Amino acid sequence: MFTGLMPGRPNDTLGVAAGYGKVSPRLRDRQIADTEAVISDYEAVIEVNYSAEIIPGWSIAPDIHYIWNPGGGAENPARPGEPIGDAIVAGVRTVIAY
Repeated sequence: MFTGLMPGRPNDTLGVAAGYGKVSPRLRDRQIADTEAVISDYEAVIEVNYSAEIIPGWSIAPDIHYIWNPGGGAENPARPGEPIGDAIVAGVRTVIAY
């Protein structure tokens, strides 16, 4: 996490995070043995957020995640036989301290 990146905004913060998860070889072997249409592999995510202090005691923080291979490559229920596509998740959080 980084603070004070912009002059005159010492209480703003920037955060960046990443994660990676590999699917168990045992699960992959079972999916192959069961001749499943989609074989699980991995899931990865990167997150970026920025908390901006609007006035003392009030901040707003947009947040965005990009997810590669959601669910480890789980099958898309809307399109059987295809994996779920990459995803973007975005949100905004506000904090009021009084």
